[in-house]
Amino acid sequence: NTPSSDITGALPVYRFENQQTGTFFYTLQSPDDITSQFPVLETDGIAFYAFSETTAPADAVPVYRFFNENASASTGAPIHFFTSTEENKDNLMANVPGFTFEGPGWYAFES
Repeated sequence: NTPSSDITGALPVYRFENQQTGTFFYTLQSPDDITSQFPVLETDGIAFYAFSETTAPADAVPVYRFFNENASASTGAPIHFFTSTEENKDNLMANVPGFTFEGPGWYAFES
């Protein structure tokens, strides 16, 4: 579940579309920072609201982010996988080569 913008500490999560692949990237980072680093990404604006580590309420859970370096190199933009479950996180870390654990991308409420 994602918070609305009127909840204290909620921050915008931006969505970017890779113009070459049609895939999407989500981040709390500023759109200007992302598009200057990755010209193939076009901002779609705010997708939803979430929390950073410093603004997350006690009942929010981490949404873990993994980076796929090989796929990113071939597309010219970051390729990530996100999960909020410990089971998925642990399985990916143990069994799926090519993904680097980056820690929480943001925090959200459990559904």
